[in-house]
Amino acid sequence: MDDFVFPLMLALDVQSLTMSLVNIASPRGQEGALADSIEAALRGLTHLDVHRTGDTVVARTNDGHGERVVVVGNLSVDRTESAHEPLAYVEMGKLYGPGTSDAKGALATMLKAAAHGSFACDVTFAFVAGQPDEDVLAHAREAGSVLLAAPTNSAVCGSVLEEPLTRRLIALTDRPAVSTDLEALRSLDERGVAFGPGDPSLAGTAGEFVATADLGQCEVALRRWLTGVGPVS
Repeated sequence: MDDFVFPLMLALDVQSLTMSLVNIASPRGQEGALADSIEAALRGLTHLDVHRTGDTVVARTNDGHGERVVVVGNLSVDRTESAHEPLAYVEMGKLYGPGTSDAKGALATMLKAAAHGSFACDVTFAFVAGQPDEDVLAHAREAGSVLLAAPTNSAVCGSVLEEPLTRRLIALTDRPAVSTDLEALRSLDERGVAFGPGDPSLAGTAGEFVATADLGQCEVALRRWLTGVGPVS
């Protein structure tokens, strides 16, 4: 961990938290500063057991529930400095900045959910630098459900959409589910689904943005899914 760690205030609204994440540069291979900030913020939450391997941070509850859900997000941003504004800003309902769509908006929803606690199942939050390591893959294999927090235009995406927990997440969103075979899920868990704010076609592009309304909607859906609040089918 570096001597100076940029503080992340988990009590901020999801838009402001996303802006904070965007303003901590994390180009692929240089995710350490962002991992430091996320680790420091999560260690302040007494309901989570936090450990770190390299620049991957894993936080998990151990409340003895019979089921465990794993939520995975990626810290890495693929970009060139010249293609983006250096800092996050909001204009006309859109939050602009490097990684806003892929995938710092999704990371913000994860952090807000992690800070909430009071989950209906045990939860593992994995903040991954680059590809998931064997430890994260082991968590995924042992879980009853795996969610990749990634830009999906706020729709639940995956090849297996009929599992009870997946159906409940779909019911909590305002978008039709999308049946698709995602490479990122094949490497993580074929049973899993992807869900998060942002348009994947904007990832790494000049003018990348995420709609602020989608940030709020995805935050609420993820939190309600993990806490057992909302539709059951």
